[in-house]
Amino acid sequence: MTEWRKKPRIGKSEFMPLLPEILKRLEMGETYKQMHDDLTANNRLKIGYDQFARYIRKHLQKQPAKRTSQIAPPVPKKRPVNKAHPFFMGDQKPGDGERRRNADSELHSSVPNRERIYGTATNKE
Repeated sequence: MTEWRKKPRIGKSEFMPLLPEILKRLEMGETYKQMHDDLTANNRLKIGYDQFARYIRKHLQKQPAKRTSQIAPPVPKKRPVNKAHPFFMGDQKPGDGERRRNADSELHSSVPNRERIYGTATNKE
């Protein structure tokens, strides 16, 4: 089973001593590719670019900010209901099962109420 690995895995041991230098170069605005090219050209690093970038992402992540306990805003008080309003529908809430369009059928009807529109019925002559 140990025959399949020909090269020893030394990538992390090459990368970790260079960590302070990599941090400084990142702060100066150097890209991952520029750093990798320079370090491999000077034979200080023998790992590939993908592994180098993966180590940077893994080991140089910004630590998550500590959460501070926040107090939730107070719940707003309910407004008083004006029962004299023409659209007041009692305690019915939309989604109670009955559709809202059926709840206000006396105000909005698809069939006109002629008596309500024209007044009392008149005799046709």
